[in-house]
Amino acid sequence: MRNIAKYLGIVMLGATSLLTACQDDIDAPGVKVPTASLTPNTTINELKTRYWSDDANYIKTIEDDIVIAGRVISSDRAGNIYKNLVIQDATGALALSINANSLYNNYREGQEIVINAKDMHIGKYSGLQQLGFPDYSEGFGWQATFMPLEFFESHSELNGLPEPSKIDTITVNKFSDISSSPEGLRQWQSQLVRFNNCHFAQGGQANFTDGHKVTSNRDLILEDGSTINVRTSGYSNFWSNVLPEGNGDVVGILSYFNNSWQLLLRSYSDCMNFGHPTLQPGTEDNPWDVDRVVEMEANGVEQSGWVTGYIVGAVAPAVSSVSGDNDIEWGASVTMPNTLVIAPTPEVKSIANCLVLPLPQGSALRNYGALSAHPELYKRQIWVNGTFSKQLGTWGVATRSGSASEFRIEGVTVDDKPDEPSGEGNGTQASPYTVDQVLKLNNPGTSSYVTGYIVGWVEGAAMNTGAHFTVPASSASNVLLAANAGETDVNKCIPVQLYAGTDVRKAVNLMDNPGNLGKRLTVKGSLERYFGTTGVKNPITDYELDGNGGGEVTPPTPPAGQATFRKVSAITSGKQYVFVIDGQVGTAISATASYGRLGMSAVTISNDQLTTSAENAITVTAVSGGYTLVDANGRYLGMDSSHLSSFQFVGATDKGAVWTATFEGGLLKMCSALNPNCAIVKSGTYTNIAPSDIVKFTTFTLPALYERVN
Repeated sequence: MRNIAKYLGIVMLGATSLLTACQDDIDAPGVKVPTASLTPNTTINELKTRYWSDDANYIKTIEDDIVIAGRVISSDRAGNIYKNLVIQDATGALALSINANSLYNNYREGQEIVINAKDMHIGKYSGLQQLGFPDYSEGFGWQATFMPLEFFESHSELNGLPEPSKIDTITVNKFSDISSSPEGLRQWQSQLVRFNNCHFAQGGQANFTDGHKVTSNRDLILEDGSTINVRTSGYSNFWSNVLPEGNGDVVGILSYFNNSWQLLLRSYSDCMNFGHPTLQPGTEDNPWDVDRVVEMEANGVEQSGWVTGYIVGAVAPAVSSVSGDNDIEWGASVTMPNTLVIAPTPEVKSIANCLVLPLPQGSALRNYGALSAHPELYKRQIWVNGTFSKQLGTWGVATRSGSASEFRIEGVTVDDKPDEPSGEGNGTQASPYTVDQVLKLNNPGTSSYVTGYIVGWVEGAAMNTGAHFTVPASSASNVLLAANAGETDVNKCIPVQLYAGTDVRKAVNLMDNPGNLGKRLTVKGSLERYFGTTGVKNPITDYELDGNGGGEVTPPTPPAGQATFRKVSAITSGKQYVFVIDGQVGTAISATASYGRLGMSAVTISNDQLTTSAENAITVTAVSGGYTLVDANGRYLGMDSSHLSSFQFVGATDKGAVWTATFEGGLLKMCSALNPNCAIVKSGTYTNIAPSDIVKFTTFTLPALYERVN
């Protein structure tokens, strides 16, 4: 690894040489930029996931050839972050516990570090996953804590110069967006986050800490009313500063301690804009104006959100495409109740500067906002949440359903009744489950009909970080359903998987069909975990969109001799499955072998689906005490008391033929009834999938389970 002190010396020598060169007219040497020899092969999220444990404290040695890279997003310059570096890549962030002070001298914010993680240690300290060093105590057991600086340096290299502009600060609008599920913890722990328009509970009254050398927590109240602890060291250089008063914006490292989130400021300057906080544009409290929406539409920018303007008229009768000002009835006296025209000021009467707002039939928006029935609304201000797109041939905004939650009008009290009837279904085609029912059922693994409104889509790997409620979508693999067409609370939504190549995906997805936002969708699918939450997954066998029947859905036929499998988190007796670890599928044991292990073959996985040889399928059948595994050659895959590290071909009634099954973090832990310590894994010794004593040999990877769909 290149020594940063030497590097800085080179820079200073270069500067001195430059001064001499000006006198001697000799070219100065350039700045030497550190270049890492290591090449990353694993993302931070992949590393964290592979070595994750739900335990509050644990330690594992990384035995795989793993190289990661990330940029420094922390700083201990102000003394609030202690013996810790935090790095970030596009997939996540990771804390590095290092037994050294003043790390900022060598590892500045924005500096990329490449780390050879093999033989390093990863674990948790009071719930926070980090790279560290093994430490054992009577009360806490094994945990990850400070690694020697020399040890870290021997595994890491600097790459390039610090580039703070490449640091990704994630703006969190609602604390509910931050999940404490295993997937959420891996995604959010150690990220650099920003909370806008928040305030300290004791702002202007208390200091950051209760005294010098006294570490203290202070409540930060977020915009949605939720609270997070801001933890400040009594050794920081701002411990005696008074908490800022009023509303502002706060940035910090999102840490985790004893099952609670906490925020660590890098310096006092992470508290900013107090007195004039940043408001998210397009929100109800900070809506776009009509001029800005017209500009966006004119530039081809497709956007959704809140817009405000003034009611100045409606589209004239019999006009299906607005071509000019004469197609508008300006003023309070209008004929039709199906549209409004809203302008940037009450006096504007040019359609080129206005938006057409359709009023859905039977909606609260029409009942309360139609100018034909309420002429007193002329020149009143209106706020509307919708999609910005052309309406009747001109600039416009369309609500999802016109519900009470999607608009407000100056001086008008709207009865905020729910859009969805209170009646519940039974999961049949005639009486589908509601979204609220599906959330309460919590992934029973059954195939049922579900109905709701399309309100968004998900990108990435998790709902809490990837949910979007605007169009167009950048993914066609899924949609979000909710009970109300205007819903934007991710906790009240369920994701629906749309398998590639099916007619339901072609007809429903929001990337190709942005106009489906707000439409009612009924699907028949499997109620199971998806995107780390309650969802509906393939196979989607039937669907109906906005009252139009889609019909039965048949997955694309795989090539001859191949079969398609989908990831599942529950076993259905009698179905066929394959095991998948690290993007590789378990392959069949030779038909001539007398025993063996499943080989591993790379496979393409898309939207939790894969295609592989049908010969790799294993039939899993429920029996007394667990399940049996039968391969494509009709052989029972089991164990005997003499062979504990490979599959033996046993009799159907042998105890060694039975396996127990549980799911941990979406992965399958299948243990032998003959020896419960032996589980089907990829061990640290073999590059295959087979039984292994996971108590004796603690380095292993559990498989994901994929079920055959055709």
